[in-house]
Amino acid sequence: KAGLSWRFSYYVIIFIIAVNIALYFLLLARRKSGAAIFKEEKASLKGIFISRSSNLILVFIFFAIIFYATSETVMATWAPTFFRLERGLDIRSAGFVLTLFWIFIIAGRVLALILSGRITATKLMAILSATAVAAVSILIFMKSVYLIYVLIAVAGFGYSALFPLLIS
Repeated sequence: KAGLSWRFSYYVIIFIIAVNIALYFLLLARRKSGAAIFKEEKASLKGIFISRSSNLILVFIFFAIIFYATSETVMATWAPTFFRLERGLDIRSAGFVLTLFWIFIIAGRVLALILSGRITATKLMAILSATAVAAVSILIFMKSVYLIYVLIAVAGFGYSALFPLLIS
């Protein structure tokens, strides 16, 4: 419709990749030229796992990442089918549900980036987790298309910064 070939998108992606590679090598060269020469002491693997409280935190984060990844994958793959079969949404509306979910994940990550210096990570994670659980719990019982759209957006916002916060 716009008169552009489908190959144009490949050229744009190649350009973006080339810019990223150029920036990477420029930053790498700058780091090498400005780096002081010193030997960094490496921690042993055994030394990392001596503290029992650190181990518990590591195990908690491990399981939290597993639960998060599982629930996000289920939401991203199951939601369109569920809303199509159980709530009677047409294929476009079911696809739009998934699009809203991902859009609000991205928007929530941007907002979390802005708020990360003002709110502690644990508080932000607790708020987002509670938001996601509440939205999904209510969402599965909704029949109104507009309420489904609103709640899937809230769920996407709730899922947004959990993974980056768990990794950091």
